[in-house]
Amino acid sequence: MSESERKYYELGVHAKALLDLSLEAPQTFNPKLIVDRLFNRYEELQFDLDQKEKQ
Repeated sequence: MSESERKYYELGVHAKALLDLSLEAPQTFNPKLIVDRLFNRYEELQFDLDQKEKQ
């Protein structure tokens, strides 16, 4: 598995965990919060990949 594949797999695992939490406690997690967290995580992973490519 390449570095980028691993990062996107990690993002998928993170998404699944957030969605599971939202189903268990819908009053705690609203959709905007989940999307914001996933987008932030995506940006972090993309930044990591960009840094690796520059090296």
